Amino acid sequence: MRQLFRRIRPILYWGLPPAILYLIFTRLDLGRLAESAASADRLLVSAGIILVFVKIAAGALRWYQLAQSYGCTRLNFAHSFSQYWFSLALGMFTPGSLGSDAYRVVIGGRQTGRYLRGAFVIGIEKFAALFSCVALIACLYPFLTFGQVPDALSYAIDAAYAFTLLGSGVAVMMALMHRSRWLNDLMETFGRSVARLARTAEKVDPDRAARDDPQYRPPLELLRSVVSWRIAVPAIALSLVIHFLGAIQGQLFVNALGYELPFLVNLFIAPLSVLVLTLPITVGGLGVREGAYILFYGAFGVPVETALLISFFGLVSVLVGHSIGALLFYLRQDVQPA
Repeated sequence: MRQLFRRIRPILYWGLPPAILYLIFTRLDLGRLAESAASADRLLVSAGIILVFVKIAAGALRWYQLAQSYGCTRLNFAHSFSQYWFSLALGMFTPGSLGSDAYRVVIGGRQTGRYLRGAFVIGIEKFAALFSCVALIACLYPFLTFGQVPDALSYAIDAAYAFTLLGSGVAVMMALMHRSRWLNDLMETFGRSVARLARTAEKVDPDRAARDDPQYRPPLELLRSVVSWRIAVPAIALSLVIHFLGAIQGQLFVNALGYELPFLVNLFIAPLSVLVLTLPITVGGLGVREGAYILFYGAFGVPVETALLISFFGLVSVLVGHSIGALLFYLRQDVQPA
């Protein structure tokens, strides 16, 4: 079964985007699409595209803050920002931006030897983004008026409520463990076992921090640290900032096309689109992005052609921002810190 999946996966990654785009283009009015694109306010579209650089800076700050908290980097923020920008260029053509994550783990690991902890930081980053997504969706849903809610969107909203409740419950439970001695002892015992297993399993590139660092904390102890105010609040707050910037970008694109839509709608759609694009379904989210925008904006009565152009403008902003990062990556000679 695993070998079958490995053979099918490349076909899905490369075959789904053209198939989805074909279905989309056969169901829209190409004349209306061209007319809307030609009449778009270029100033607002340009402002929305430029906003991607602010989003990149916010993402870099989130990664830098987490990496500093766990001792996974020796870079200052300026260098961390450039490395984060370079990583986005590498992750642009990988499903779920996995290339970006791998690059940052390697960059931090080469400095500190803490590859496992660097991967843990990426995990926290993903969790903070996910939690902020579902929290925003769950909080905004009661204040929005939908034209027609597709089944897929309804399931996503239900899942957001479930994950928000589950995540809050787990966070409270983990926080309360600090006050329970027997749970503390159980965590420490199990954590030591997991740490030994991790050291045994990692043969190719051992984590020097796990072996040599006297301040090393076992995996479950690290996991418990996630709910501390010092870690959780900045990570989630910066994730919310990124969603807010994404909502502003969407609003600029909507207004550029001459369509009226409340800002709360874009603030609701921004985290939904992040959730969809995080899934490693297609390369760069191509095809999936367009289908998701048509589905989400269509629930608020936005025409298919308008939703598709909003998606295209967002894609252009990503390509512009990440391509500049790729250009700087190839022009600089000191991008690989020792």
